[in-house]
Amino acid sequence: IGEGEVTRSIMASIENAMVLVDGQGLDLSASPMKADLTKADHVAALLKHKHWKVVAFASALTTKDLTAADSLRVLLPLFKGMADAKADVRFVMLTSGASQGGVDTASTARSVAGGALWGMMRSLPFEAPTVKGQVVDFSASSTVDEIAKHAVAEFGASEIEGEVAYAAGSRLVPRLGEAADRVASGSKKVEDGAVQVSSTGTYLVTGGLGGLGLITAQIVLPLIL
Repeated sequence: IGEGEVTRSIMASIENAMVLVDGQGLDLSASPMKADLTKADHVAALLKHKHWKVVAFASALTTKDLTAADSLRVLLPLFKGMADAKADVRFVMLTSGASQGGVDTASTARSVAGGALWGMMRSLPFEAPTVKGQVVDFSASSTVDEIAKHAVAEFGASEIEGEVAYAAGSRLVPRLGEAADRVASGSKKVEDGAVQVSSTGTYLVTGGLGGLGLITAQIVLPLIL
């Protein structure tokens, strides 16, 4: 979904790829295809048109003045349609500079919009659990050929990572790791200005019934009794 040099390069790098431009009318026989993704019947027609393996949103890469609000206007009806259809298709959000920021005015604007879309994708499993989503972010300095190469690799990957970032030629994915030593060595002492738990203080733990909230309460409680 989207147009421009990046989209054309991705299309040229993979077989059986089709481009859709968000517009007023519905014409899935045209090249590129056209549909108004804010309309439920257009979304339904698109999802029934073929057995899609991947639906990728590239507009955040290709449109210079795209805002997060512009994207949401299209994405929310699309996600609802995918959830209603229980479509066995992976949605891939392509962003630029969302994880590391931009390098100039234009790329910074894309990175800000991309950061909002990255956050939205993190909430997708809770809002639409049946929609399989992935976000792939490229550094603001990536070339068109680099973006196309890595995007195609992600489309065909057998093991899917929910979040992927490409930076300085490396593929980065989130992982949990031991942080106790680093936390201990980086923690301030009370005399250096660190917050001290006081037995006379009152502490509010928001989200107190969640897993981390209960653990926090269990740690703090003995310190104030």
